[in-house]
Amino acid sequence: MLITGKVRSRFMLRSINLDVVIPCLLDGKMYVNFLEYPDKEKPSLLLRAIEPYRKAIIGGYEVLPLPVKHSVLTLGYQVTSPEGRSLFYTSDTGPGISACWEYISPQLLIIEVTGPNKFEDWLKGVGHLSANLLKEELVRFKNLKGYLPRVIAIHMALPYEDEIREEVAQVAEELGADISLGYEDMEVVL
Repeated sequence: MLITGKVRSRFMLRSINLDVVIPCLLDGKMYVNFLEYPDKEKPSLLLRAIEPYRKAIIGGYEVLPLPVKHSVLTLGYQVTSPEGRSLFYTSDTGPGISACWEYISPQLLIIEVTGPNKFEDWLKGVGHLSANLLKEELVRFKNLKGYLPRVIAIHMALPYEDEIREEVAQVAEELGADISLGYEDMEVVL
C-alpha cells in the first residue's frame, strides 16, 4: 500500500448529512460544484455517506469509519488493502481516541498532535492532542493490543512545530516506538 500526499479524492468519507455539505460548500459560490465538474457523467468528486462501525469497500479497500473524540462530529478511518495491510487515520481527535482501539489493528497510525505540551489543558478542551496526550493514548493501545504500530503525527500548529517535534521524539524514545512527523508530499509504504 502506497500512501502519498498527492491523492485525487474520489470519495468523501464522513457520516454527515450531505444535505448540509452540498448547499454550503458545493454551491458554486465558495467552491466549484465538484459533483458536476468537469461534467455530471464524470465528476471530480463523488459523495457517499457511510455509517460508523460499518465497513465499506471503496476502490477495492475496506474502510471502517469510527467516531473519534473531538469538539464536533468527526470520524477516523481504518483503511485495509486487499493484501491485509492497514492504517488508521484519526482525523482531528483529542483524548479518548483509545475508544477506537478495540476495533482496529493497524500497521500504521496517522494521528494528530496539534500543539505543544504547555497547551495541554486547552488542547483537551478543544479536542486535540499534545505529545503527552498522544503518549497516554499509545500506552492504552499497547496495553490492549500488545504492540505499537508505526506512528505518523500530523496537524501540527506551525509556530510550534519544532517544539512538537522535540516532544514527539521524547515520547518515541520513552515508548521505544517508531513515531515521526508527517510532511507535505510524504510517501509511506506499508
